[in-house]
Amino acid sequence: MVFAPLRPLDAFPHEQDGKRMIALRDPLGVVDGMLVVSPEAFLVASQFDGEREADAIAEEATRQLGMLVRPEIVERVAELFSERWLLFDANFHHAWMGLREEFARKPVRAAAHAGTNYPTDAGDFRLRIGGILAEAWDQPRPRANVLGLIAPHIDLERGLATYARAYGVLRDLPKIERILILGTSHEPTTQLLAPTRKDYETPLGPARTDRAAVDRLVSVLGDDAFDDEFCHKNEHSIEFQTIFLRLVQPNVEIVPVLCGSLRSTVEDANDPAGHPEIERAVEGLRAAITDTKKTLVIAAADLVYVGS
Repeated sequence: MVFAPLRPLDAFPHEQDGKRMIALRDPLGVVDGMLVVSPEAFLVASQFDGEREADAIAEEATRQLGMLVRPEIVERVAELFSERWLLFDANFHHAWMGLREEFARKPVRAAAHAGTNYPTDAGDFRLRIGGILAEAWDQPRPRANVLGLIAPHIDLERGLATYARAYGVLRDLPKIERILILGTSHEPTTQLLAPTRKDYETPLGPARTDRAAVDRLVSVLGDDAFDDEFCHKNEHSIEFQTIFLRLVQPNVEIVPVLCGSLRSTVEDANDPAGHPEIERAVEGLRAAITDTKKTLVIAAADLVYVGS
């Protein structure tokens, strides 16, 4: 029997009852919470590639672990991971399609990281996020004709100083009616851009989406524009911008768009500027904001992950 491939998961060390374990988390948000497994079980599961059978996986796990792993152990691990929707199999596909349909019906995208990365209570939220911004409000102000801003999307503690500088800039800008937020999608997408018409919920109420602007974008992108909308469900890159915007520009409308990878152009060593899909994306973004509303563009883009 060939086992379905293991889905991309966040894995990190975890201690449970004095034992060294591995905690697994689903970045796509299909599975809530964490699954804690032994390092041995995780090593077995990591061999699920959609090509090898139990005997071959057991043999490789035995070699790597230095202990006998029987095929029936491999089968039990596969059963556990399948039940938890962690393999690319029929169980996952059925659950995923149901969750996609449920998410598509909701008019508001819930605040996925409230309560973990920032407070859910409005008063506590104002103190916490307002305190971050206060550190930058005595900095020199930019010129009034700012058109765009690169802001981080890293977690608030690590990016505190940079968030403060970025959103301190926006506080005193002349009236802005709309902000196009280009978020980084940390999940694979089938399309280059993934827009949504949903408002983004925050502890201070929703950041309202300019649906007419989204519709203009979609008219250029085509019928498959919402194929990757589910990626918004747990993605933090846009969410972290909206929580600051609700304080510094509380009445502004947003156009939330997640951006996929340029990997194919990098691998082919081609200039992204001449890629037809990228040209269409640029045309669509231009169409979204070419009306009379004063618009600012925010790129939610960490510039450095590792090193200097």
